[in-house]
Amino acid sequence: MTTRFDQGPWAAAGVQTVQAGVHRVPLPLPNDGLHAVNVYLLEDLTEDGGIVMIDGGWAIPEARKALEEALSAIDRDLGDISHILVTHIHRDHYTQAVELRRLLGSRVYLGAGERPGLEMLDRLRSDEPASSLETLRRAGAGELADRIRAMDHGGFDPGMWEAPDRWLAAETLRFGDRELRVVPTPGHTKGHVVFLDEQRGLLFSGTTSCRTSHRPSASNCPSRVAGRSPTT
Repeated sequence: MTTRFDQGPWAAAGVQTVQAGVHRVPLPLPNDGLHAVNVYLLEDLTEDGGIVMIDGGWAIPEARKALEEALSAIDRDLGDISHILVTHIHRDHYTQAVELRRLLGSRVYLGAGERPGLEMLDRLRSDEPASSLETLRRAGAGELADRIRAMDHGGFDPGMWEAPDRWLAAETLRFGDRELRVVPTPGHTKGHVVFLDEQRGLLFSGTTSCRTSHRPSASNCPSRVAGRSPTT
């Protein structure tokens, strides 16, 4: 039976232990209809006892504070984060990873398919979703595109969009005697990836996670991924 976390206040601050050594932490998204984005803290992977973090969250003070409090609840701190594996390039998943690397020296990994997106951001020097706006205009929704363009997108900080330490392909990451398999899943973004922990039977897909038997399938993965309801 799949346990669902979306039947309660899943966006509430705190730590939810998915299973031993795996913790779900919702980080706030102010002024966003989703309210929160999940990151995952994985213990017992690295030989030095560091934490492998799945996704970084948005680089805002509220998210940093929530992450620090969550780590404290499991007797850890920011300095324990050795690796941050990011599923995709959106700012609520990537930018705090870059900030934590600058602060802590953590290594940031990102799917290789996101390289063109990062390079485009560097050229445009804007957080405005230019390609999406162009798609809306081609579809006849120019008025909507203009309204979105007029919104405050938070300003562009090039320091938050630096390249990762490592670009990921379809490969297996090894941490001592433990492994995470990188599976490219383009769609939400061109370089989206998921991380499969076959030993624990868990798939981390960007805000959501799900249990697996031997391989992920529609029957045992979240049925509401589009709504980002956290499921395991």
